[in-house]
Amino acid sequence: MSNDNKEDFNAVRTLLLASPPGQFDLILDELQTLLINRDPPVLTDDAISSIRNEYNSKTGNIVISSNKDPNEDNNSQDDISSALRKTIDKHVESRFKGKALSSGSKVTRSDDSYRINLYAERYDPNNFNAASWFAKYNLRLDAESDKKWILDGSVDLRSHVFENEGNFHYETTLNLDAVKLSCDGVEAENISKSVIQNIRRWEDDVILEHVRITFENIGDGALKTLRRVMPVTRTRFDWNVRTHQFAKTLTHDVNK
Repeated sequence: MSNDNKEDFNAVRTLLLASPPGQFDLILDELQTLLINRDPPVLTDDAISSIRNEYNSKTGNIVISSNKDPNEDNNSQDDISSALRKTIDKHVESRFKGKALSSGSKVTRSDDSYRINLYAERYDPNNFNAASWFAKYNLRLDAESDKKWILDGSVDLRSHVFENEGNFHYETTLNLDAVKLSCDGVEAENISKSVIQNIRRWEDDVILEHVRITFENIGDGALKTLRRVMPVTRTRFDWNVRTHQFAKTLTHDVNK
């Protein structure tokens, strides 16, 4: 690959990895159109497949993508894994189902720890918005007691609002502090019940509260810093339509 192709490939890869939820293929189509006459090609089938897999892993889309390894969960058939999977599936069904929304979950085990991944994505171009929610929870035995369990995790949130010539892309990651579960022992049903209680509490009291506060303040915060206080002409623009109509009328009268 030539130096020019390497630079182009790195730029294309960066753009694709930054694709908003549900829009990877749309951006890929646009990039392929722009690069259609490049020889040798910048985006080969292998390159596209590699970037797509990287994107799915990074964003969490791999949880619902069709190219998952069918043997990946073979080590997660114990009672706790089964109970967690059943409980999480019910949770996803109750909270992450709706119009233009895709969702799924996955539970994997490694020794005496469990990984719970939950992904939900909404792509609604008719209403000019898209969003995704990628939650990663870790359940493990407490090192100080083989009968206590600890749960921690993080959630990646992405949203994209677009209309006319403007768009707003928001991304954030929230880390969820470790908590000791109230259940004791290895009873699978009790463990899964305690896990979902904490997940619901995090969703309601931490994650959604953070989103609410962020978007309540974003107009006078982050977005305000992007606007010019004064235009390039150093003259404030008067947004009062009547003022401009009046000025136009005066100009018309003077030119008579």
